[in-house]
Amino acid sequence: MIDVTGQISAVERRIGDRTLPAGQARVLTIAQTYDAPVADVFDACTNPERIPR
Repeated sequence: MIDVTGQISAVERRIGDRTLPAGQARVLTIAQTYDAPVADVFDACTNPERIPR
């Protein structure tokens, strides 16, 4: 079972501003660090067989 409180705390959230062709926009950036090689994380997020896990 997932530790929901731990998962929520592991995610970094930032709010900022950005200029787009249509004008000013608010930007929400969400990031999380994983203890794994970049290629493995990318595969876990893009491989249809791994996504359910």
